[in-house]
Amino acid sequence: MNSKSKYYRILGVPDGASQVDVKRAFRKLAMQYHPDRNPDPKASVRFIQLTEAYEILMDQRPIPSSASFSNYGQPRTTSHRSTTGKSQAQKSFEERVRMAKERTRQQQIRNEQRKIQFFKSLTSGIRWRIFKLTVVMSTVLALALLFDQFLPRHVESHVASHYTESYSGLENEQITHLYLKSGMSFYVEKPRGEALYISSDIQVERSFLLHNPVRIWVHYFEDIRPLNVDFSVINLFPLFPLLFLLPLLTYANRKKQTLAFYLSYNISQYVIGGFMLYVLVSQYRIFHLLTLGFL
Repeated sequence: MNSKSKYYRILGVPDGASQVDVKRAFRKLAMQYHPDRNPDPKASVRFIQLTEAYEILMDQRPIPSSASFSNYGQPRTTSHRSTTGKSQAQKSFEERVRMAKERTRQQQIRNEQRKIQFFKSLTSGIRWRIFKLTVVMSTVLALALLFDQFLPRHVESHVASHYTESYSGLENEQITHLYLKSGMSFYVEKPRGEALYISSDIQVERSFLLHNPVRIWVHYFEDIRPLNVDFSVINLFPLFPLLFLLPLLTYANRKKQTLAFYLSYNISQYVIGGFMLYVLVSQYRIFHLLTLGFL
């Protein structure tokens, strides 16, 4: 029989279980029998046995030649034990409880130190400087998208090249892909139940700061009518402004060393940061923003 079999049984794991499984089982049982959580004297005895089994299976201590505890840690007794022997056994038991508590306390301290060191690595060095830059840029972009909802629009004249068949849109039931001779293209709504006819001369209405396309004005037979632009950043208000404010919220909660902060940090840095760069680079928005919309 495996010399460690009884220690596996104490922790409730099969013989030969991995150290990961042993550690997981110990943590679960330690939470239940820790003297600070469970005042029952039997719980203290059980906790000592769990700690001993864990350390042996984790190769932190050798297997004792003779067990001083049996039946889940109960001291062996004889009818001839003297009062002095009982006193020594009680002292030995109390000492083992104290040592078990101290080992647990030291482990908690080490875990807390590792946690502090981990979060310190997130909030210092080159990664943190990049994150703070992401915070500034995403906040500016969020404010620009907010102001663009209320600032006056400007209109550009363009010449249409061609357009494709109908698609299902994000905001409109039917859209078509309109191409301009300047090389730009937009997804615009298609009037329901009507044939789409777009003349060559059109006007594109854009937001003031980022020059986001809002709608185009076309000569529709004898009328001039607006067609809304689909898949537009500005038309998804307030989704994008709120999204780009997440890095700022994460920065404001930087002192809270929690899992929520860690997840928010990574989402802000890699997901929102990457999407922000795409928004700024596409359609030359970064140049429009740097010139406050005048270019």
